[in-house]
Amino acid sequence: MEISHDRIEKVIATGSGYSDPSILEGSMVGEFLEQWPLDDKFRMVRVHFEDRTYQAAARKDSEASVLVYYLETGNGGLENLAAPMIRLLPDRHLPLVTPGFVCLMGYTPWELSQSELISSLTAVPDRTGGLVTLFDKAGRARRLVFSAIHNSLGGTDYIFIRQPEDLDFPVRDLERLAAMEVQAPDDLLAFLVDILKLETAVLLSRSAMGYVPISSYNIDIDTEHFETSSIFDPDNLQFPIWVDLDDEGSPLDFRGQCLVYPSGHIVLVAPWRGDADTLQRKVDGLMPAVGMKYDQFRATHGEHRLSNLLCELDLILAGQPDTDSLRRALETASAGFSATVIAIYGPEESARPIATSTTDRETRELLVSDRPFEECFEDTHITVLSDGYTLLTAWNDTREVPYKAVDAFGKKLRKYDLEKFRFDEPDLPDFSQLQAVFMKDTKVIWQGKNLGISNCYQFYGNSRQCIDCPVLHLTASGKKSARLENHQGYIEEIFPAGNGFLVTWTRLPADGGAEHSEREPFPGGEAQYTPEGRIVAWSGWFQEAAGAGLEQISGQNAARILNRIGSPAVLTQYRAALAGIFIPEPVEFVWKGMKCFSRMRMHSSGENIHHTVLDSNRAGIADPVTFGPGILTTSQEPRSLAEFLSTACRREGWEFDISGTTSEEGAPIWFSRRATTDLLSRLLHLLAPMCPDRWTGLETGWLDNTPETGSFSFLPGQYHVIQFRLQGIGIAERAAVLRQLGILFREFGGWLAGAPGKDVLQVGLPAARKLCREVDAVVYSPHRQFTELCREAISGMTSRRFHFVESAKDMALAQQTAGSVICRLDQSNMQYATALAARIPAQPILVASGLSSGIPSITAKVRHLQLPVDSRTLFTEIRKIVRSG
Repeated sequence: MEISHDRIEKVIATGSGYSDPSILEGSMVGEFLEQWPLDDKFRMVRVHFEDRTYQAAARKDSEASVLVYYLETGNGGLENLAAPMIRLLPDRHLPLVTPGFVCLMGYTPWELSQSELISSLTAVPDRTGGLVTLFDKAGRARRLVFSAIHNSLGGTDYIFIRQPEDLDFPVRDLERLAAMEVQAPDDLLAFLVDILKLETAVLLSRSAMGYVPISSYNIDIDTEHFETSSIFDPDNLQFPIWVDLDDEGSPLDFRGQCLVYPSGHIVLVAPWRGDADTLQRKVDGLMPAVGMKYDQFRATHGEHRLSNLLCELDLILAGQPDTDSLRRALETASAGFSATVIAIYGPEESARPIATSTTDRETRELLVSDRPFEECFEDTHITVLSDGYTLLTAWNDTREVPYKAVDAFGKKLRKYDLEKFRFDEPDLPDFSQLQAVFMKDTKVIWQGKNLGISNCYQFYGNSRQCIDCPVLHLTASGKKSARLENHQGYIEEIFPAGNGFLVTWTRLPADGGAEHSEREPFPGGEAQYTPEGRIVAWSGWFQEAAGAGLEQISGQNAARILNRIGSPAVLTQYRAALAGIFIPEPVEFVWKGMKCFSRMRMHSSGENIHHTVLDSNRAGIADPVTFGPGILTTSQEPRSLAEFLSTACRREGWEFDISGTTSEEGAPIWFSRRATTDLLSRLLHLLAPMCPDRWTGLETGWLDNTPETGSFSFLPGQYHVIQFRLQGIGIAERAAVLRQLGILFREFGGWLAGAPGKDVLQVGLPAARKLCREVDAVVYSPHRQFTELCREAISGMTSRRFHFVESAKDMALAQQTAGSVICRLDQSNMQYATALAARIPAQPILVASGLSSGIPSITAKVRHLQLPVDSRTLFTEIRKIVRSG
């Protein structure tokens, strides 16, 4: 195929005339190939034309052409075209070759018939299989396992698979390890040095701050360097890596290649001068067992765990500590001592501590109450620090550490001048008469001027968190505050305050201010149009985008000016507004490389159309979270989540239980092995500091709702739920980790949820479903206007069967019986698309919304229809999605 600008210009084909590929000329290449663009190596793809789907091998032949190889009819009697196979027939000059073989070796049948590859296979007629080394088209030697089978047509089938790598499983060494009486980490390192024949080595233990050296052999360690070395950052050590240590960046007295191998709570650092592959295969067989042996040692030698904790606290307080490092030290000590709270009090008769380990409101109130500490907590201990300061450690559960361990921490604090950690609370202005709130997340804790709202978004009359909420994205953007001028008629200012945000609203004057005053570019803008489409207000973003002020364009036709801005989505939205069609969510578009959100409203019939645009970048809003990339990594058949979780647990040194029903079914999912095990390994790795027992459980069930998913709403249905019991969820750094994981699992159609009042975390992934088609499409629409538009659009499609539902639960129940899904989504439920695709990846889905679904366009089964649209456009899109199903 000759390609120009992703369009097929010309097709030259061989074949029997059963099909005519020339009909593809003029089509977009993405409509023919499921995967596009391609590179210069053959890969398996699906191709569609003449209502048929073929498995094919395709590659980029040149800058302007693509070569596609497929078997035209009947598959030549071959069952699996993805398997590498050659069929030789007596009366056929050309071999019959599967696309899988073309992808493996790079040869087409014509090239294969002129090579010596086939003659090397047929040189020994009675040979039925074995190992063979073949050179592919690029000249690389491939070691393959093959079998030769006589077929019913009088010929021979040669089937190939890659030779698996040799595996080392050192049974005797593991038996020796199991019999060891470990008295110190040095015993484990000595075992590894002896078995692996290492010249030098270091053993590290995982902590909240990174990794702490616990044993070394024949090497000097720069301990302080570990605090800043990126090599031993927990985020960089999810899997074994090889690093090249140099003079500048190495915390070890060694130069050259080095294996860094994490397993459970420990990491082996092994400089190596020999063959890297040989060493890693041996370590693969030993380190999981060594990691479990170390966990057993930690459980039976509490003094080592405490010693390790004190080393970690030294790292946190190294150098000149500040308020933040002191707080982190108290949080780490509190978790390590299993204490309810640790607090530092000043020398004067003050009831307020200068620093604490907790943000829990009830606990902090106890710390400043007039009641004795013995009445507030079940167990307490006071450690005297320097200059009259005292350290309070309190427990509400059984204390598992001796007081002397707490005193050892207090001894470390005596070295520092605690006076500099004091801070006086500033005199805050009186906001009680202003339109202002103090909030955490979106929950209003305090409000002025009797606003009468419980969540900030209710100020604008919304029922859910705004899609353009700057508070949601402030942390991700790295900014501390935001100012939104002319945000829906207000100046909205957001400032950090304690553990939340202070938000104030100031109403803008109706005339928009002096005409000739210079103004900074607004992150947002406001415009008004008459019912006939004439511009009567034009400010902020609109002035910058159009390059003209109100005095220049007042009274002009809005369509002409909006067309100059260059966004078809906004122009379509405007034309729909003139026709009286409005959608509740904003319309997403891109202007000068920045995401923007456009809203249009009419308060009552006959009034002006109010149009607001928010420029997300300059408002301090990061790009919206995409919900779908994780679903790109699907497999051809359902795989077992239980198996993948077992692999990840062995890799990370965890234990897990599985419910009886889940065990029988294997917890089927559609995600690929590598994507799922990498996802689960990352989950276990990040949760390890919060989960000392390293245990998790897996069960499967139908869920209509989940506990504590925050503003995120999930799609009801069958989920596999992984459960954890965590400690220190309220610590800021750990809460940030959970938010990061929540975003990651949404990309796979899943969710993270916490059980109220308990340190329990649940992680859900959609269960794989098989399609049992009864109707052509299920249409989900909670909006009456879109439902009526759909019924109008499909009125002429009498041969197709549609099933309309209004609730998410009904859509989830009907999905399995529908050839395709059409869903009307907005900012409150956009993630439904990812969950639907994760349950049945082969099912076509049409997402109708003003916002982007966040699923990359290379996912051919999920299409985005940007609203608003007319019935004719909707009819075209529905017909496409139903046909593809």
